[in-house]
Amino acid sequence: MRIEILGMGCPKCQATEQNVRKAVAELGIDAEIR
Repeated sequence: MRIEILGMGCPKCQATEQNVRKAVAELGIDAEIR
């Protein structure tokens, strides 16, 4: 699975990326996060 965070790196985008990475790790999903 590929998950892409669309944005310019603003604080909200960074928080979203952190939340996605945490969720992926907790669920044990094999995903590429960009």
